[in-house]
Amino acid sequence: MFKGVKIDVEGGEYECIKSLTQKVDCLCFEWAAEMNDITYKCLEYLSVLGFTKFYIQMGDNYTFFPKTNVFEDLSLVKEKLSKMIEKRDWGMIWCI
Repeated sequence: MFKGVKIDVEGGEYECIKSLTQKVDCLCFEWAAEMNDITYKCLEYLSVLGFTKFYIQMGDNYTFFPKTNVFEDLSLVKEKLSKMIEKRDWGMIWCI
């Protein structure tokens, strides 16, 4: 099982993620469709740190942990996020 970090700071995700200086095993942060610009910035920075696979979780079930075979490349995750509906779609993005 991964050891990692969960970030849920109500809109301050980028500032929090930007403070990371190295990759951890797993990181998960909250996203909302109306804030995709911030989510994209987070994903780009995490990619620079070495994260290569991502998973979009709809909503937030605190006991949920995705199986490793469901993670996808950054470009596919960004494409999926671009189709989400503002004020309706939100959840967590898992990064490994």
